[in-house]
Amino acid sequence: MEQSSISTEVLLMEKHMETMDLFLTDGGRAQPSAVFLNGSGDVLGRWGARPAYIQAVMDRFKKNIPR
Repeated sequence: MEQSSISTEVLLMEKHMETMDLFLTDGGRAQPSAVFLNGSGDVLGRWGARPAYIQAVMDRFKKNIPR
């Protein structure tokens, strides 16, 4: 990222819980997460540990597990 002049900042979840809570995945704190902001701090996009189509498979799987 440094070579492309894109500034980056790494936030450790344990030290930035309030920020993590702004970007929950299905109500939970998923790691890793990447959030892309512009210079004004507006969210341009985000990336999570699981693509949506894989998350849908996991949700169906969890729904069918006997409790």
